[in-house]
Amino acid sequence: MPSHQPALSHRAVKPNGDDPLIENEIVGISQNIRSVRKVIDQVADTGMNVIVNGETGVGKEIVINNLYLKSNRVGKPFIKVN
Repeated sequence: MPSHQPALSHRAVKPNGDDPLIENEIVGISQNIRSVRKVIDQVADTGMNVIVNGETGVGKEIVINNLYLKSNRVGKPFIKVN
């Protein structure tokens, strides 16, 4: 019987900017997606608490994961509130 490995949900981003696992990647090249990436990069290392809101299914958790993975808090407790 094959053993099942648990799926990985997070991976720290290396200082050189390597991408996290694909499930945490923001996909797209539209101006709106570029704006979201820019805000993530601007906010990630500020130490500020961030609230992300939006409609169901718009990718809030992906944005939050990217913020966490690019922040100086990576590896520390990560609390999601729904």
